[in-house]
Amino acid sequence: IWDPGIGQQFGSAFPGGASTWGNAVYAPDGSKLIAAYSDGTGAVWPVSVDSLMAQACDVARRNFSQDEWERFVPNSPYQRTCPQYPAG
Repeated sequence: IWDPGIGQQFGSAFPGGASTWGNAVYAPDGSKLIAAYSDGTGAVWPVSVDSLMAQACDVARRNFSQDEWERFVPNSPYQRTCPQYPAG
């Protein structure tokens, strides 16, 4: 996915072999991005803020530390963003 405002890639590249081509489309309700590749593989990604936050929590398996919060969310009081994990 590219940000046209700055002309740079946003997020990681989609999977797929270097010699395959693919197409991607949003689901009609906008909740998922669906990609299909010429080698017969495909993938589905959730794109709602809630689903992306849940995925980030699943990957990180923790909340921000106090230092990380101050660095990335300055001028806001610390809060847990992954309720299933203890505060950082």
